[in-house]
Amino acid sequence: MILHKIYAMSELLRTENVSKIFQDGDGNDLTVLQSISFPIQKGQTIAIVGDSGTGKSVFLNLLGGMDKPSRGEIFFQNQPLSGFDSNKKAEWRNRSLGFIFQFSPVLKDLTALQNVSLPCFIQGESSKTANQKAKEALKAVQLEERMNFQAGKLSGGEQQRLAIARALINNPVLILADEPTGNLDPENGEKVVDLMLKQTKNSGAALVIVTHNLALVQGRFEIWELKNKQLHKR
Repeated sequence: MILHKIYAMSELLRTENVSKIFQDGDGNDLTVLQSISFPIQKGQTIAIVGDSGTGKSVFLNLLGGMDKPSRGEIFFQNQPLSGFDSNKKAEWRNRSLGFIFQFSPVLKDLTALQNVSLPCFIQGESSKTANQKAKEALKAVQLEERMNFQAGKLSGGEQQRLAIARALINNPVLILADEPTGNLDPENGEKVVDLMLKQTKNSGAALVIVTHNLALVQGRFEIWELKNKQLHKR
């Protein structure tokens, strides 16, 4: 009983028998994910690998509540996401989740500081608080000297670090990263992954990354492969 309670307390999010079914151009069902039950624990670092078209990004979108499963349920801290209305789901994403994508959108005409502070303003925080948090976040990703630069003038690697700072500014408990190094050279890709691991370790957040690059995550992540519509431990 005690062990069960400890496990339940450490569990952050889980999928229960989740399937995702699309329809092709002829109206036929196309099953991409089938009956996946997958727990994510606090502080866990997970890499999901697999061939293109296997549904890795689809699964990540389900975890982040950006899409709904065709069957099954997703629970966040034992609360079913199906019970969240649109407002509650939007608030949950902003407060509890951090998203990093291959082409993380930045508002190019705004400064790095303005870009990173946006999630704070969405939460209704004051300009003073938002700017202070943004400065600390930029310092953590070694961009404090670029805070007043227009985001569009930053390099690709700097923009990705900017995206990490923005994703982490509200201290999310779960970071979801979809091919975050896909448009970076190997050196900058390594730096971005190291930075994500460092920041999530410091905050205690769980990190789930989707990537084609097995070498990038080998030895640093718990690796799962999406194959034949199922997740398999490597």
